[in-house]
Amino acid sequence: MADVGVKDGSGASYRPLRTAGASVPPRRESAVARLIRLLWFQRSIRGQILSAFVLINLLACIAVSLLIVYNARRATLVEIGASMELAERLVHTAVEDVGRTIPGRARLQDLPLQMGGQRHVRIVTTTVQGEPVWHSRSAPAQSVPRESRAPDWFAALVGVDVPSRDVPVFSDGRKIGTVTIVSEASDEITEVWDDMSDLALVALVVNLLVIGVLHLVLGQVLNPLLRVAAGFRELEQGHFHYRLPLPRIRELADIIGRFNALASSLAGAQADNVRLNRRLVAVQDNERRQLAIELHDEFGPCLFSLKANVASLARFAEQLPPDIGGAVRDRACTLREIGERIETTNRRLLKTVRPMALGHVPLSDAIAGLLSEFERLAPGCAFEFATGTLAHSYGDSIDLTLYRCAQEGLTNAVRHARAQWIRVEVEECGDPAGGPRGIRLSVQDDGRGIAEGTATGFGLTGMRERVTALGGSFSISGSPGGGTRLAVAVPLDEDECMPTTSASSQGAGL
Repeated sequence: MADVGVKDGSGASYRPLRTAGASVPPRRESAVARLIRLLWFQRSIRGQILSAFVLINLLACIAVSLLIVYNARRATLVEIGASMELAERLVHTAVEDVGRTIPGRARLQDLPLQMGGQRHVRIVTTTVQGEPVWHSRSAPAQSVPRESRAPDWFAALVGVDVPSRDVPVFSDGRKIGTVTIVSEASDEITEVWDDMSDLALVALVVNLLVIGVLHLVLGQVLNPLLRVAAGFRELEQGHFHYRLPLPRIRELADIIGRFNALASSLAGAQADNVRLNRRLVAVQDNERRQLAIELHDEFGPCLFSLKANVASLARFAEQLPPDIGGAVRDRACTLREIGERIETTNRRLLKTVRPMALGHVPLSDAIAGLLSEFERLAPGCAFEFATGTLAHSYGDSIDLTLYRCAQEGLTNAVRHARAQWIRVEVEECGDPAGGPRGIRLSVQDDGRGIAEGTATGFGLTGMRERVTALGGSFSISGSPGGGTRLAVAVPLDEDECMPTTSASSQGAGL
């Protein structure tokens, strides 16, 4: 990895270019991007839509509140200004009236009492020395309860600053006091606060109702999509008979209808694959059966004839001279040994290609015979065999598959796991999902077990492929108390079973 310098257009400097094989460091996610991802992209669609609705309504409420406060400030300013103008005129008129009515002897106490009852203003009369002249109607007492209903922060937000106005009072050309007009916006602010509180309550109730309706509607829309996701998980696990109910929404009903059609197509393709694999396995089993028949019917008589002729040759050698007869007897003995090896090999091939007992004895007896052979090979191991209700036979393919799986499981338990106890169970059972019946086989031991992630050998791999070709399941797992458990399940068709044999259960010591 190297940087290559390239001149710019002026030829005065170089700028580095990274070669094609250079690695670019990953970009680090910023805190804002991480926060957005956590608060938005990791939420459900319903949560995103509801959050967007709440955010839009919150922004709308803020905008409406600002607009109301702005209009309230402007209206309050207009209202207070008009009230101040009216109050000032009334005060001037009252002062002039007092001066005309009682010339030279006017007093502050003689001012008309109605001056104190004006709205949005407070009129205070003071002497020249600044001492207030109190009067019961100098301030609107009815406004006090309303002031307490508006918070201070809202009053400071909406309140306007209107300068007070002073009207001097003269008597005989001498100033005897002052009438001060002070703005009082508490009534107007309280009215705005009451209106905003009522509007906020109505908006809150309406928004809660809308959010509840949206939650229900989105549930009706999104729940079918969640069921579609669950259906795809079922299809991923191979459950192609899974179907979804059609919703009432037309668009979603079309989507789910396509999903059910896809599941039906996959189920049909799986059924076709199972039938094809069963046919392939049946063809292989037929070939093996034909090969076993050829080995038994052709090689058997030939080997018997060879042994008979060798015996006859040995008897004929006794009639020859000793020097010639000895050589003939040696050749006859060699031929007999070769024939015995061929016969032994032929028996082993017959047993490998197809156990001769299958198809002639019940399946449970064939597996019991297999356990008897292993009991002779491993006398220190305890064997248990348990069966449920089994048919006499389930066809060559299934019988041979179950027999080979039991044989492979027993071989691994005795040879590799060094087990001291082995239990084999085989039974016919019904499918809980309502599908076709099946037959289950399990081989459990108390050996060393199998480590997780251990690769299976050719024997188990071949058994797994054979069981899968028949549409069944094949698993190997550790037992809770130690050891290993091999479980095989193969589905059955009604026409694959011969008459049922009586159930049997056998313990240790077959």
